[in-house]
Amino acid sequence: MSTPIDQFGQLTLESPLQSSETAMAPPEDIRARAVLLQDILSSFDITELPSEFQPNIFNNIKYNLEVPSGIGWSHTISGNLPGTLLQWGAYDDKAWEWLSQLQTPELRARLYYEKVQRRFDACFDAYDLLLETPPTSATLKDSLQRIVADFVKLSSGLSKDRERRQELEAQELDVQPIPFEARTVEKILQAMRKACERAQPIIAPSPDSSRRSTRRTASSSLDNYSLCGILIRQADEDEPFLLHAVEQFSAPALRQCLESLTSLDALLRSAKAPEFYIARFEALKHKATQEVQRAPAVGASGSGGRGRGSGRKADTDLDPQPGQKRHSQALDTAPKRGKRASGR
Repeated sequence: MSTPIDQFGQLTLESPLQSSETAMAPPEDIRARAVLLQDILSSFDITELPSEFQPNIFNNIKYNLEVPSGIGWSHTISGNLPGTLLQWGAYDDKAWEWLSQLQTPELRARLYYEKVQRRFDACFDAYDLLLETPPTSATLKDSLQRIVADFVKLSSGLSKDRERRQELEAQELDVQPIPFEARTVEKILQAMRKACERAQPIIAPSPDSSRRSTRRTASSSLDNYSLCGILIRQADEDEPFLLHAVEQFSAPALRQCLESLTSLDALLRSAKAPEFYIARFEALKHKATQEVQRAPAVGASGSGGRGRGSGRKADTDLDPQPGQKRHSQALDTAPKRGKRASGR
C-alpha cells in the first residue's frame, strides 16, 4: 500500500496530478465540447462573440487534448469563473451534461444575431461621430485606425465563428434553424451596405497637399479617409471585410437573403469594389440562386429546412475562388460517444 509521501514523490511539474479512477473523454469529444461551450457560455454576454470567449483557455484545451491541465480540482482557475466553467465542461462528463443544457440552440442563435447587430451599431456610431466632429489631420489617422480595427476584429470574429459552427454542423452536433442563420446573414449584408454608403472622406486634404499631388494620388489619399475606401475599395484579398464570413453560411440561409444579395451586388460595383471582391460576391449570389432552383425539391417534405447533410455538397462545390489580384491594407496598420453535443 502506497503512502501519501510515495504518491507525491511520483509527481513532476510536467505531469499534473490525475486520478486513475477518472475516465477521460476521447480527444475529439473534448474539442467539440469546448467549441460548443464557447457558444453557450458567451451567449450570457451582450457583446462577446463565441471565438472571443476565453481564447487562451480554449487554446490550452485545443492543443493539450491528450495531456489536459488536470483532472478534478485542477480544472478550477483561481479568479476566473468563465474559464473554469469552460475547462470543467470540456473535461468532466458531469459538468458537461449540466452546462450543455443551459441554453437552447434557438435561444443562442437569437442572442447571437442580436449581439452582432449591437457590435455593428457601436462601430458605425463611432465612425459617424467622427464625421460630425472631424479631428485635426494630426489626430485623424489614430482615431480612424481605432475604429477600423474594431470593424476588422468583428469581421474576423464572425469568420471564425462560422468556420467553427460548420465543424459542429458537419458532425450534426448542433444545427441551428435556417431562419436564425438567415437573420445573421442579413445583419452582415446590412453592415456591408452601410460601409459602401460611407464613401465620403472624413476630411479633405489641405490645399497645399492637393497642389503637390496628382489627381490619382489625391483620389487614393481620400480613400484612406473614408470607410468605404478602407474596408471595401482597398479590401485585403486574404481577409476581405465580412466576405469570408458570409461565404461560410449555408445555401438555404443565403436563399432567404437573395434580394439583399442582388441589391448589394449592384452597390459594390458602383462603390468600385475590387474585382476579386465582386467575383466572390457573385459566387455567393449564384450559390443562393442555385438553392432557389432546388427549393421545391428540398421543401417537398413540408419543412423547407435543411435535413441531415442536405446542401452540404452543393455548398462546397459552389464555393467561390479568390481573385488573382492582391490588394494592400488601407492603413498602416464535444460530447460523449454516441451522444449529441447539444445534450439532447
